[in-house]
Amino acid sequence: MTINDKKSKIMVFSKKCVGSVKQDHACTIQNKNLECVKEHTYLGVKMTSTGSFESHLLQSKEKALHDFFKSNRTVDFVKLKPQQATKLFDSMISPMLNYASEVWGVFQKHDFGKWEQCQQSAITI
Repeated sequence: MTINDKKSKIMVFSKKCVGSVKQDHACTIQNKNLECVKEHTYLGVKMTSTGSFESHLLQSKEKALHDFFKSNRTVDFVKLKPQQATKLFDSMISPMLNYASEVWGVFQKHDFGKWEQCQQSAITI
């Protein structure tokens, strides 16, 4: 199997930001050291070494705003019926805002104890 060392990266996940890669985390492929990164985009989802999705959310928001204003040049949402405007928004802008929300949506609350209690009570009912 051939691995492209220019496209391959290392990311060490930890709750605290990793300052530098320790020697035991260093990885070499074909006698070349792989770069250690704190942030990487995989399948359109920006991941960080701390497990935070904040940078992904900011990027999604910027993309959605950009496309909303771009579409606003050609379509005047104010002149549309509310149902038409909602349908356009739901089909064009909402998918960008909600991309990968199944993953990052859970981590927005940051109150994992309460979330787990809620999940347990929902299961026991």
